Amino acid sequence: MRYAMISGTCIDLELLTGRRYSSIILKTVIELSREVRRLLGRMVPTSRSNTVGQHQQGWSNCQAPPVHADNHETAAGEAPHVKDDLLFAIMHLVKASTVNLSSGRIHPGSFDSATGIFGLFTPTLFLQRLQSLHLWGRSCPFQNKGKELDAQAAQHLSALASLVSLRGGLRSIDTPGFAEALHLFGVIEAAKGLSRPRFELPETSVWFLRLIEGSRVEAARALSFGAFGSILDEPLLLEILADIHILCSWTSRAFGLHCRYGGEGDLASVPVHPPLAENISTLRNSIEYRLLIYSPESDIAIEKLAHTAMLVFMHGVLFPLPHRTSMMQLVERLIETVRSQCQGQGQHMEFPLLHPEHQKFLTWVVTMGVMATSDADILERAFLVRQLALFLGHMRISSWADLKSILEDYLWVGWTCDSGGMYVWSMLVEHGM
Repeated sequence: MRYAMISGTCIDLELLTGRRYSSIILKTVIELSREVRRLLGRMVPTSRSNTVGQHQQGWSNCQAPPVHADNHETAAGEAPHVKDDLLFAIMHLVKASTVNLSSGRIHPGSFDSATGIFGLFTPTLFLQRLQSLHLWGRSCPFQNKGKELDAQAAQHLSALASLVSLRGGLRSIDTPGFAEALHLFGVIEAAKGLSRPRFELPETSVWFLRLIEGSRVEAARALSFGAFGSILDEPLLLEILADIHILCSWTSRAFGLHCRYGGEGDLASVPVHPPLAENISTLRNSIEYRLLIYSPESDIAIEKLAHTAMLVFMHGVLFPLPHRTSMMQLVERLIETVRSQCQGQGQHMEFPLLHPEHQKFLTWVVTMGVMATSDADILERAFLVRQLALFLGHMRISSWADLKSILEDYLWVGWTCDSGGMYVWSMLVEHGM
């Protein structure tokens, strides 16, 4: 436990300050790996432990060796006891396998600017720093898919998932708050690869969703009569959308507190009441989890586009993950779905004639796509801006105010989206709107 805490703290300090802690990290991770092997050795019979905890030698760049958790049965019919400190240690071996420790470390000043990482979204520092997402998002896998360090992190993660399953899932975790930390750790890892999270919702999250059931039902009812309800007939997505609207409301309340206290610029120092911050964290993590496990069961383009655009909104606004690759994967997924519905080729590619409600929905979807792009994404941005111009032309939209009124019918918050939205409008004007 001690070595895990030291290595984890040094990793965070290196990311935050830019100072090198490599020698300390390397030393403590070596000791941490030995401790993991010792704990695994206690758990697994000696006669069957030769494949558990075997590690590569010859480390470099603070590279943590892989941990294996196979062959973990004890005597016949007897389940081994997996202790929380073993899970905590392996979780930090995952963290120590990050690419940031060997190359491409992020300058401390970029934590407050993050230029280009979120495209045209400007997520508040309050949401970036809530649960240290700005740190865990950068020091958890996967930074460069296919790289050696990510492969090692994947091995550690597989071991961690196996041991949690052997333990009986997150509900069997004893240490207060550790089940929630493991869940968030798994959600961040899954969000970077847009894959299914490894761990289930912790019981506290399930209990919390039941606690706010009244608010959720009311929000879902309002959605059913709104813009989404007129075109989207997927109860699970509509339920998640209702929760996103609740989360936006709570976060706006936090922003209002900030303004009331005379704050300027951002929510870095907003005196948010602890219960409100905890509620925001719990609801935010459960929404991200449910979006990642959601898989459209049909080929209906509207369902796919809504799901993708919701993930873009989450990663750009409410769950601001400092990981550009996943955002671009969402942009590519959105463009692929839009292209599949278009007619014509090249510059003549466009949607067939649509009902007004579909045009408004697609306006929001494509705007989410443009907002997710950075200045480096020239081709993707050009395609999406052209499609957006076509939709707005059909609807005779001629001002930013008119466009914003459409976006607000779906998912849009001014304190994170307006500056980027106005930039999108300037691109449309240049396009000939």
